[in-house]
Amino acid sequence: MAALKRIHHVGISAGDPGEDRAFHEEVLGLRLAHSDELGSSRLRQLYDTGDGEPGTIVSSRCVGENGGEGRRGSNSPKAVNLSVAPGALPFWRERLHDHHIENGAEKLFVGERVSFAHPSGVEYSLVAVAEDDRPGNEHSEVPAEYAIRGLHSVTISLMDVREFTDFLLAVVGAEHAGQDGGIGLFQLGDGPATSLEVIHEPYTAPGTWRYAAGTLHHVGLDAGGTSDRGPLRERIAEQGYLDVSVEANGDGFNSMWLRAPGGILLDLVAT
Repeated sequence: MAALKRIHHVGISAGDPGEDRAFHEEVLGLRLAHSDELGSSRLRQLYDTGDGEPGTIVSSRCVGENGGEGRRGSNSPKAVNLSVAPGALPFWRERLHDHHIENGAEKLFVGERVSFAHPSGVEYSLVAVAEDDRPGNEHSEVPAEYAIRGLHSVTISLMDVREFTDFLLAVVGAEHAGQDGGIGLFQLGDGPATSLEVIHEPYTAPGTWRYAAGTLHHVGLDAGGTSDRGPLRERIAEQGYLDVSVEANGDGFNSMWLRAPGGILLDLVAT
């Protein structure tokens, strides 16, 4: 069993909060679960599929027109991948087209997906998955059979994948479940929202680490109960990774932050 059990949430950085809300609510059919002001025209908006369960949450920090645009690149999370039912992709291609959102079809790890982008530029995809019985947002206009069921995976880009791979295997306890060209698939466990896709992009310059529009800022991982926090921190330190915070509030979660190999920012959430 992995020390980190599944993806808890993803944290993206957007520009205009109205565009962000329209994209997640009106296009994708997610629920706006929470919104609060952070000062200086900044806003945090949390979206989910209706119940706030780990593995369904997108945390969007909207920096506004004065927040600056980020640079998408390597050594950072690259794409948010959402789960839909087999057979739902034609519906989504048409829906995205109707909302004037360019999209493309691709196959990865023997599965089909549709790729597109947030208005600020963050990469998204919809992945057709059979083994996922989570309900979608029942209050959305998207029909239930096509609804987004939560997170499927996160794609992480690295100039050099070796140390991050060792970190996933030795510290996190993940399993290397497959390889598709330069993309490795790592599983935290069974069930939905347990996959990390690691892509080797040696000739891509590193992206922006700070909150800046158009970037995927961090990946939140389910670290178990509060009582698991101490042993997990010790396990990380014993492996020589000392850039880990004490407990801190992150997007309203009980968080512990870790700068993992390659500069990937992880929010280890006590659930």
